[in-house]
Order: sequence, then C-alpha cells, then structure tokens
Amino acid sequence: MVTPVEAGGTFSAGALLLTGVSLAAALAASPLALPAPQATTAIRVARTVGRYTFYLIALGLSLPVVASWARLLAPPPAAFWFAATPPFLVAATCLLVGLKRHDVDSLARGEAMLIAATALAFAAGLSLPGGQGASLVATLSLLFLGGGRLMRGSSAHDRASFIEGLLVLVLAALARVTTSSFEPALRTGVAVACLAAATVALVAFERRPGP
Repeated sequence: MVTPVEAGGTFSAGALLLTGVSLAAALAASPLALPAPQATTAIRVARTVGRYTFYLIALGLSLPVVASWARLLAPPPAAFWFAATPPFLVAATCLLVGLKRHDVDSLARGEAMLIAATALAFAAGLSLPGGQGASLVATLSLLFLGGGRLMRGSSAHDRASFIEGLLVLVLAALARVTTSSFEPALRTGVAVACLAAATVALVAFERRPGP
C-alpha cells in the first residue's frame, strides 16, 4: 500500500507540492503588479508558466492515490516555510495591488486569486486523513480554470485559450472518472463520452466564423 512520506526534518512530498503551488501563485499574480503597458513579455511568460505549473500539480493531486501519498502526517519542517512563504507573500501582494486597479485583465486576476486560494485549500486538504479534500479541491480548481480559459477562447475566438481550456477540462474529467469506484464499463463509457464531447466542441469552434 502506498504510504505518505513522513515530514520529519526533510521535505515531504506534500511540502514540495505546496511549495510548487506557492511559486505558481506568485508567477500567475506577477502581471497584476504592473500597469498593462509595462507588462513585458517576460512577465506574461511568467504568468503562463505559473498557470501550467499549477495545472501539473493540480492534475497530480486530483488523483486520490497521489493526494493520499502526499498528505502531511507531521508539521512541515522549517525549510518548507522558508521556501513556500516568500512566493506566497509575493502572490498576495500582487493580488492586493491588482484588486485596486481597473486596467488589468479580469481573467488574469481571477486565475491568480483562484491559484492563491487553492494553495491554502491544498495545505488544509493534505493535512486531513486520506487527502481526499485536496483531491476534490484540485479537481474543482481545474474545472474553474479550464472553464475560464474555454469561455475566453470562445468569446474572443482565441484558439490557444480555447484548446488550453478544453484540454484542462478533459484531463480533469478523465482523471476523476478513471479513478472513481464506478464499474469499469461505466468508466470507459464516460471517458469515451468526454472525449467525444471535446471533439465536437473543437470542431464547432473551428467552424465558427471569425470575429
């Protein structure tokens, strides 16, 4: 049986993942601290890297077996707080700055807020028996982020955003379905239905007239 790593005096798997989420939150929120004209390519890349880093961690934690393995059985060591706290404080500061401005992209602000809030929810979920709370939070956060990207891509006819959102939604759904307690035939049927729905959505998007 897979068992979580004891925190002890070193990083546990859960502590490492939480540090990664804190870094992702800082990167995703960084553009909010600068006026739009000053948001350089590097800052925009940082936001994208932060978002994709979060996707990877959340997809992993959406699997119950991974969340159970990564749960925190002991208080994280001091090294964790030194590694995770600074980037989270950067994210919080950028979010506070972004909330007071009206010239920032609403989707960027919403994504950064969701990632930062999810970092706290992950910490709480991984501290509970079984880690099931973290698994559910991971799935919900992916659905919200993927849905936001999908809606932005559809409304702006932005192929990259649409495909990104669609891919995130499909992966989140498949991760949840394939690890559920449903009968194998039902899991297979739902997975096939998800893939078919995604294909139909993509074809419909490509056939839409441009703006």
